[in-house]
Amino acid sequence: MAPSFSPGRLAFAALLVLALGACVRGQARNPFASAGRRGGDERIQVSVQNHNFLDATVHAVRGAERMRLGEGDRKSDKTFTVQWRLTLPMDLEIHLIGGSGCTVRTMLVDPGDRVWVRIPPEVSATPCETWKS
Repeated sequence: MAPSFSPGRLAFAALLVLALGACVRGQARNPFASAGRRGGDERIQVSVQNHNFLDATVHAVRGAERMRLGEGDRKSDKTFTVQWRLTLPMDLEIHLIGGSGCTVRTMLVDPGDRVWVRIPPEVSATPCETWKS
C-alpha cells in the first residue's frame, strides 16, 4: 500500500521546497540599502592628491587585510580602484619614499564610494586628510 499524505502535509512540503529554492538562488536585495549595497558597483575609488615632493606608496587596510594600492608620484593626483563588497571600516596608510608617512583616520566605506586623500607638502607639520562621497 502506498503511503498517504494529508493535504496539509503536501502544502507544507511544497512551501518548504519553495523556501529552500529561494535560499539557493541567493539573497534578496534590500531596497533601502545604499547604492553600492544594492549590487551596483562592488568597488571603491581612492583618489590621492600628493602635494609632497616625495613619491608615496598607498595601502588600504580593512580588518587584518592590507592591500597595496600603488604609488602616487610627487606633486600629482592618482586614482586607485579597490574591490569592496561590504560596508566596512577602512584605514589608509601612506608611506613617503625616503621619508616618513601617515595613517589617516578610520572611516566607514560602502561599495561605490569614492575616498579622497590629501598628502600635504610637509607631513610632519600637517596631517594627511581624508574625505569621501
